[in-house]
Amino acid sequence: MMYHTSINADSSNEEIENEIKVKIVKEMVIQKNNKWSGGKLRNIPPLSYPN
Repeated sequence: MMYHTSINADSSNEEIENEIKVKIVKEMVIQKNNKWSGGKLRNIPPLSYPN
């Protein structure tokens, strides 16, 4: 899976790493939600998921 980043050349390596980690975590959460909402729940908007 590719992670597209728009990073300034000025950014330190640490900033870049953190930005990529955030993107990867967000992607993982999206994937997890997609699996969890498989089947009948797929058409329910996210706001109506149980807490």
